[in-house]
Amino acid sequence: MAAVRFGDNLYKNLKNIIANLISFPLKELIRKHFPLLFVVVFLCVKLLVILKLLRVSNRFYYKDLLRFKEKKQEVVILGSGQTINELTESDYAAISERVSIALGRWIYKDFVPDIYILEANESEKMIIWLKDFCNLLLKRMSDYKNTIIIIDGAKGSKKIRNIVDEMLPVSIRKNIRFSITLKSPSGSTEVFSTFLRIILKSRIYRFYNVLLHCRSSTVMATLLGLYFRPNKIILAGVDGYAGYFASSDNARFHGDYGGLDKNYNYSLHSTANPEFGLPTVTDCIRVISEDVVPCEVTSEHTVLSKYLLICSFDQK
Repeated sequence: MAAVRFGDNLYKNLKNIIANLISFPLKELIRKHFPLLFVVVFLCVKLLVILKLLRVSNRFYYKDLLRFKEKKQEVVILGSGQTINELTESDYAAISERVSIALGRWIYKDFVPDIYILEANESEKMIIWLKDFCNLLLKRMSDYKNTIIIIDGAKGSKKIRNIVDEMLPVSIRKNIRFSITLKSPSGSTEVFSTFLRIILKSRIYRFYNVLLHCRSSTVMATLLGLYFRPNKIILAGVDGYAGYFASSDNARFHGDYGGLDKNYNYSLHSTANPEFGLPTVTDCIRVISEDVVPCEVTSEHTVLSKYLLICSFDQK
């Protein structure tokens, strides 16, 4: 009965409010079609509630776990460039106090990040890499027990999910998320800048199962870092000319699966070379730094050091 009385009162109140807000000629029209209008308003309110629930259910639940690190208001992106080897133990100690997002073959490194983005697809080479990653993760389960692992581009792939389910126990699988990728239109810096404004206004970046991609996983990780509302994003190992940590004499880290040598030279799709596509990663990071949140690099031996400040963790 209480629910019925509430509904009657709501009906009467809405009717009175609408009647007072509109001109007299429309009053009769509203009165005549009020039941239909009420249904429309009710459905709209219901839709808003559903959208709110969806937003809550799709948020980064581990944001609460990382809240103590958010006090630093800085996010560190751990890339695959050679300059990552310049970081010292004290640097890693400082990074551990901040939210860290690692990429690529980071599983080979000792430092354990808060978030690990792993790109995957169903190609033969990437399946080999995925299986190798799972084997490495098995050996380091205790280290990665609190790390959120996002397998990008794998949402909806039964093949990739089956590999993960078969190779990894539930205790570590609970940390794994499969994301879909929303790619920015390419062609110019202006296009990316417009895309960035749209995603910021729509707040799409707040959904954990959607990763925003443009040219490189580095840009994707940087955009993911916006979720934590930092006042600074620090790029470590984001060089723009090579990858997978080591110099060319260390093929274990440097080469792609399948023997590709794109990481030896400027043909790497994520470099600053405009010959291989626009906007370049340099363009994307500069737009983010200038328009959204300041970005810094950890080494002068990067393409971005010409445009961004160099961060020194020793000064923190």
